[in-house]
Amino acid sequence: ISYYMGNEPKREQADGAGNAGGGEPCGLTLVDKLESMYKAFNFTLKNSYEITLKRPDHIYYIFGFMGALVSLEERYKTGQVENRLSFKEVIENEYMFFNEFIENWAGLFASEIIEKAGSPFYVLAAGLMQTFISSEQRDYQSLLLQICNVNVT
Repeated sequence: ISYYMGNEPKREQADGAGNAGGGEPCGLTLVDKLESMYKAFNFTLKNSYEITLKRPDHIYYIFGFMGALVSLEERYKTGQVENRLSFKEVIENEYMFFNEFIENWAGLFASEIIEKAGSPFYVLAAGLMQTFISSEQRDYQSLLLQICNVNVT
């Protein structure tokens, strides 16, 4: 992801408060932001040998975290886990992560695969990824609209 989004420091603080304290804002890289998010959810991705992976911006790690967020949503809906957040906030967190760390760059990644792949298999797989991401985007938007309408009426 850093290759596609850049890895320059962003002028914001890890808690999202910006420069409200009057001091100098800290510079966060994309990797810093991802690591902070993983830490907030106590998420560590390990390979099959139980070795902790070290690239928080790797596609495998990002999709693993997204899978963990979706799993948390499912457990939350069925009452298997208590959460201090409302269901709407759980979905909003998923949607934010999806938009910022998947939807924003995966299309670029898939387009590059389609352009450079020498195999029809990879071209089709990248096209499926683009279709899936578009479908998920629509589903999140629809779900958020339903939640907002339920809460308003």
